[in-house]
Amino acid sequence: MLLTDLVPGPLKKLLPTLVAILLILLSVHAGFSQERGDRVLMGRVVSEDTGEPLSNVLIELEAQGIQALTDSTGRFRIAGIAPVVDTVKASYFNLASSRVPVDLTGTGPYEINLSLSGAAFAVADLVVQIRGSPWAASQFAHRIEGRRGEIVFYPEIRRRSTLRLIDFFRTVRRTRIRYEQGEWRLFMRGLTSARYCRPAIFMNGVPAPDWVIDATTVEDVLALELYWDPNVPGEFKRFNSCAAVNIWTGNPSAIAEG
Repeated sequence: MLLTDLVPGPLKKLLPTLVAILLILLSVHAGFSQERGDRVLMGRVVSEDTGEPLSNVLIELEAQGIQALTDSTGRFRIAGIAPVVDTVKASYFNLASSRVPVDLTGTGPYEINLSLSGAAFAVADLVVQIRGSPWAASQFAHRIEGRRGEIVFYPEIRRRSTLRLIDFFRTVRRTRIRYEQGEWRLFMRGLTSARYCRPAIFMNGVPAPDWVIDATTVEDVLALELYWDPNVPGEFKRFNSCAAVNIWTGNPSAIAEG
């Protein structure tokens, strides 16, 4: 017995049309499954400087708003992607970031490798260390994203000065060191002025006396933020609009909270 023998007579004439419609529906479903459910983007994120895998990096398809985190091996997997041209963004606390365009309209598979620069990652890593004080971490991230000044990390500070922080400033542009009233003092000149002034000094985002520049050893410093007029951030500018120095020390979360 054939399958057509089971179909009532009046429907036999419609059978070819019904089969064609069924095949179309199946193909549409298969295509949708391929476009959305079966499409997968995979990849890996490494350090641009060392090639080491980076974990907990946020991966995002910007046009589609789909996100994933890298694992301990730096790998990620995003499923359910649409067949479009998109941009893959790798970011770490919105500081270290990398963007790569990707064409997802083909048949796949899709795999991409990204890297983050060590300098940017060092900034992000410092944000992690100071997140015990959310306000301080947020303000620092905002300043760095705005690219208003310079940030110098411990390896570079140590390269220029092996002992005292005050000696590091002898290597910084638009600065002068003077010995006054028994201590060395720092003076900085703004970008739009020929006049030197004594900058506002901060330690872990908190106002500090001038003498900490002379008293702090290089080994205690994680990083330095340096700002010159007219790019002094608002939270520092209200203390001194000419220039500002923020010193991040060995245990910033404890000091910032205290």
